Amino acid sequence: MDLIYQTLYRLRTVCRFQGYIHVKAIPGADPALIEKAGFLADRMSINLELPTSAALRQLAPCKSRHTILKPMRQIQNGIVQNKNELMVCRKTPPFVPAGQSTQMIIGATPENDFQIMSVAEGLYQNFGLKRVFYSAFVNVNHNSSLPSLPGGPPLLREHRLYQADWLLRYYHFRVSELLSEDKPNFNIYLDPKCDWALRHLEYFPVEIHTADYKTLLRVPGIGAKSAKRIVKARRGSRLDFSDLKKIGVVLKRALYFITCSGRMMYPIKLNEDYICRNLLSDRTQIPRELREESYRQLSLFDDVSFGGGNHVCIPM
Repeated sequence: MDLIYQTLYRLRTVCRFQGYIHVKAIPGADPALIEKAGFLADRMSINLELPTSAALRQLAPCKSRHTILKPMRQIQNGIVQNKNELMVCRKTPPFVPAGQSTQMIIGATPENDFQIMSVAEGLYQNFGLKRVFYSAFVNVNHNSSLPSLPGGPPLLREHRLYQADWLLRYYHFRVSELLSEDKPNFNIYLDPKCDWALRHLEYFPVEIHTADYKTLLRVPGIGAKSAKRIVKARRGSRLDFSDLKKIGVVLKRALYFITCSGRMMYPIKLNEDYICRNLLSDRTQIPRELREESYRQLSLFDDVSFGGGNHVCIPM
């Protein structure tokens, strides 16, 4: 960690690099070094590596959940304290202003999606993380203690976990609504939001002109931006389905779950099997990258905007 800090210090002071820097902290490092790095980095991360303590003991016995969570808590406390100090003095140097993140390897150990998402939800709630990254396990050294995965890396599963993670962070869903011990894994054929809607048809159809923002967010095909646009647009005039399309609603999904002025777009049976068959005909339920087998794992920088395009990641 000392070499990481020295590199970071040189970048900021000698090279005068002012772009985005993401630093990966090392569990067990001197807390003083982590603190000093936090005043120079934009984001810091300590990788959780595997979803559970049992998985760590199995595949990474040299690591423990305690040594990983301890610096994570230190960074969280530092961020909170720094925000309070900034309220008193705006000239206070920022501490990890872009927050902290972590990463889990998926598929190397037998945890189900419910366990994985419950861990992620706990990290968001208890450690104030900005992002949890999920990496499909790729067996590169063919160790006998690792799964062989004859079908290759679980990329579609990784994709569903990211979709569910998005629902937690921006759509006000809870893990207990998406999964349970009786249904511990996501439907690989439908995205988590569509799957949830099909299992809760009692909430639909939703009337576009009267539903509140949070209710609109739960409609498949309506995203955060389009939900805000609907709420704003309906104040001035009545909306029809052509208006919704212009606003950005994905009607090929939403049409089964909404009404405009009390009418559905087409005569539709509110039946789970019927809607499911039609949704499965939508090829976008499985990303093009996966269909064409050119899928790229999500980068650590995919959720960060850079004004000048400059960024640095200092790894472990």
